[in-house]
Amino acid sequence: GSRASSIVRDWFHLRRTVPLEEVHRRIDSLTVGDILRYVKEHPALDLTLLTIGPKALEVPDVVS
Repeated sequence: GSRASSIVRDWFHLRRTVPLEEVHRRIDSLTVGDILRYVKEHPALDLTLLTIGPKALEVPDVVS
């Protein structure tokens, strides 16, 4: 399952398994500032948008 994949990935990259409690603690400690900083440092580029339905969705060229 998904948890087994996470354990293997952690072991491969970190050489240790990360307990779920640690994952939860790290997620709970995130702040809005942390997320905004990450978004500024890692901007999304070259996005593709697909919509399904009878009406076209118009998206501006620049989305901030």
